[in-house]
Amino acid sequence: MPSRWSLALFVVSIVLRTPASVGWNLARQAVVAEAVPAAMRGKAMTALGGTMRAGNLVGPLCGALLLWRFPLWSVFAFAVVTALLATVLLFIPALNSRFDAQTQRNKAARSPEELTARVRWGAVTVAGIAITTLAVLRVGQPILIALSGVHLGWTESQISLMVDVGAAVELVLMFPGGYFKDVLGRSPVLIACLLIYGAGFLLAPLWPTTAGFVVAVVVMSVGNGLGAGINMTIGADLSPATGRARFLSIWAMYSQGGALGGPLVISGLLLVASLPVAMTAVGLCAVAGAAWTAGWARFLDLPKGLGRRRRTSG
Repeated sequence: MPSRWSLALFVVSIVLRTPASVGWNLARQAVVAEAVPAAMRGKAMTALGGTMRAGNLVGPLCGALLLWRFPLWSVFAFAVVTALLATVLLFIPALNSRFDAQTQRNKAARSPEELTARVRWGAVTVAGIAITTLAVLRVGQPILIALSGVHLGWTESQISLMVDVGAAVELVLMFPGGYFKDVLGRSPVLIACLLIYGAGFLLAPLWPTTAGFVVAVVVMSVGNGLGAGINMTIGADLSPATGRARFLSIWAMYSQGGALGGPLVISGLLLVASLPVAMTAVGLCAVAGAAWTAGWARFLDLPKGLGRRRRTSG
C-alpha cells in the first residue's frame, strides 16, 4: 500500500530523472550528428529515434507482464536494472571502435564552408516553435491515453498493452519516415506528422468508445512514427560544425519547453473542463503546428532530396 511519502518520493524521482534523460538524449544526438554524413542524416536520426520506440514497445510489454504477477514497484526495479545494463554497454570498446573511426573521417572531410557556416537563428526560432508543438503532443499522449483507458474502465495491464500496440505501430512506421525525411524533405514530413498525430487526438472525443479509443491510439502512433527522429534531424541540420553540442543544448530547450508546458496546460484543462476538451485542445495544437510549418517552409529551407541526389551522383 502507498505510504504518506509515496507521492513525494515519486516527484523527487521524476525531478532527478529529467536532467539525466536530457543529457543522455543530447549526447546521443551530438554523436550521431558528428558520425553520419548529411545525406544519411534523416535515416540515422530516425534509427536513433527508433531505438526509443523499440524501448517503448518492449517496456510496456514487460511492465504488463510484471504487473500481472507482481506489485507496481517491480516495474521501477526493472527500469533501474535496464539502465545499469545500458551503462555497462557504453564501456565496451568493441562496440564503439568503428563508430569512433567513422566520426574522425567525417570531421576530416569537412569543407571550409561547413566549418565557417553561421547559425540561422531566425530559422532556429521558427522550427523550434513547430518542434514545441510536437513535444506537447508527445508528452501529452501517454497522459491522455492512460486517462482515457481509466475512463473506459480498463485495467493497468490493459492500458499498458494498448501503449505497447501504439509503440509497435510507431516502430514499423519509422522506416518509411526515415526515407521520406531524406528524399521528400524535413518540412513535409513534419507537417504530415503533426496533422496525422493531431487527427488521433481529435478522433478520440468524437468516437468515445473502446473501438474509437483503439483507432485513435493507432492514428496517433502512425503520425508519431512518421516523425520519429524529426526533432533530432532538424536540430542537426541547423547546427554548426563547430560548437554543435553547445548549439544542440540550446535547441533542446524548445522540446523541453513543450515537455514542461504540455502537462501543465493539459492539467489545467482537465481541472476546469474535461478529458474530451483536453484531447481536442492538443489535437488543435498539432494542426496549428502543421500550419505554422507549412507557412514558413520556404523560409526554413530545410534539406530535401538528399538521398535522391546521393544516388544520382553515385
